[in-house]
Amino acid sequence: MMPASELPQNSYILYINYYGLCGKKSAELAQKYPNLIVDNTQAFYSRPIGLASFNSLRKFFKVQNGAYLWCDKQINKSIKEDDLYLPPVLMSENYDLFVKNELILNNETEI
Repeated sequence: MMPASELPQNSYILYINYYGLCGKKSAELAQKYPNLIVDNTQAFYSRPIGLASFNSLRKFFKVQNGAYLWCDKQINKSIKEDDLYLPPVLMSENYDLFVKNELILNNETEI
């Protein structure tokens, strides 16, 4: 589960931490490549590592969507509140609709 060949040290690398089983390999790569980005969508409770890492809320919690992004660098950009999209995280009526739609997609049937 490691890169098949050596990459330039300044490369941006996206590495998937499959179900949290690649944590040690992620740490090895983070030591070697400072621009490592770790995909922890299948490993929500794995610690952030590298330049950045992200997790999926949807795969682990009863929410429609959402994710966490962790970044090792400070971003000096102000964001107006109007530019932010903050979805309602726990709304049971929306979640029920979400589940219904997921079942439809899983069965590839029409409404």
